[in-house]
Amino acid sequence: TLADSLLPLQIEALKGSRQFSGMTTLVSILGGLPVFYHSKAIYLRFGPWWMIRVGSLILSFRLLILATIFNLADLNYILVVQLLHGITFALVYTSSTEYLQRAVKNGN
Repeated sequence: TLADSLLPLQIEALKGSRQFSGMTTLVSILGGLPVFYHSKAIYLRFGPWWMIRVGSLILSFRLLILATIFNLADLNYILVVQLLHGITFALVYTSSTEYLQRAVKNGN
């Protein structure tokens, strides 16, 4: 997303290091692992539209928080917020790919 492309620039503007920027990527990946692991159960229980809606709500919240980080003292909040990126990506990616695979298989 655009936010993920601009995040390293935001970190640099706040005088954060390249290592910190890399750590935000690691944290965002780690945040999605539990969701990917349990994605089939989540999909079967709640369905694709619920997953996409929840993922979109989390994305909105994440972007709102990122937009409020203006100083170096708040830089560590980015790590916490990046956990939400992994959750959002996993929810939306798994639900949309599973939904499309089923739709193609059924000829819809």
